[in-house]
Amino acid sequence: MLFDKALALSSPLVGAITSHIWAFTSLAFLVTTLSYVFYQRFFSPLAKIDGPFWASISPFWRLIQFRKGTFHETILALHQKYGPLGALQHGSGTGLSEGE
Repeated sequence: MLFDKALALSSPLVGAITSHIWAFTSLAFLVTTLSYVFYQRFFSPLAKIDGPFWASISPFWRLIQFRKGTFHETILALHQKYGPLGALQHGSGTGLSEGE
C-alpha cells in the first residue's frame, strides 16, 4: 500500500519529465553545436587563418564540392582569394608554394 502511494505521487513527475524530454534533448544539442562552432571560429589554433566559414567548422563542404565535380576548381579559387595559405578544412590548414 505504501508503494502504491509513492507510485501515485511520482507519476505526475515522470509524466512531466517524459513530455519534455525532446525539449531537453533539443536544447542540449543546440548548446553543444553552438559551443563547437564558437570554439572553432574564435579559439581554435587555426582560427587566425582566413578561409570560408563552412570550412572552418565542418569538412562536409568538401563532400558537396566532390559531388559537384568542382573540388579542384574550388580549391584553386580559394587559394586565389585567400592566398597561398588558407584554412580549407577544420582542424588543418593547406598551402601552395609560389611555383604552383
